[in-house]
Amino acid sequence: MNENLRIVTLEDSKGNEIMSVLSSVTTREVYSFLQDEPKTPAEFADGIDTSTQNVHYHLRKLRDANLIMKAKIKHSKKNIKMRLC
Repeated sequence: MNENLRIVTLEDSKGNEIMSVLSSVTTREVYSFLQDEPKTPAEFADGIDTSTQNVHYHLRKLRDANLIMKAKIKHSKKNIKMRLC
């Protein structure tokens, strides 16, 4: 069994935190959009029709709840570092 997996119940504080984070429709959209492959915040914004600033907010909520992690860093055509989630 993968030792990184753990069962979270609604009775523990982690379960409450996860339910609270996923109670937002936009956070759930961002989380669902992650299923395909890592993306930049701008790609998220285009994909779910919201602002990049809003995507950053929801990605931070998901990271703080340990539901996602940074995947890697890539460089744009203008050689700007972009974090992928």
